Amino acid sequence: MPTGHDQRLTRYALRAVSGDTRRPALSSAATMAIFPIRIYPDPVLRMETRPVEPVDDDIRRLVDDMFETMYQAPGVGLAAPQIGIPLRVVVCDIGEGPFHLITGRPSTSRPLARA
Repeated sequence: MPTGHDQRLTRYALRAVSGDTRRPALSSAATMAIFPIRIYPDPVLRMETRPVEPVDDDIRRLVDDMFETMYQAPGVGLAAPQIGIPLRVVVCDIGEGPFHLITGRPSTSRPLARA
């Protein structure tokens, strides 16, 4: 039987690979998870990543889990593919407080400003 950690990892990964943008049901009793970190030459590190759309409670929980994993490692940065999730999400803490980067699709609705 999969643990809560395994179920969350599977849900994130399947959602990323399939491009599913529906919001899965979340457990109110969910706790933070520490994921195993993939290292080179793990093939998942070469997978194409997918943009994150929309940023919902599942993605927020993923960011929290990634911070927990990064601090446990210990490290100063972690990308979602390093925990087997092909999404464009990065968390960092270089001593000035934690921050994260979530990348969606580039917008082409307005022209870029010229310098």
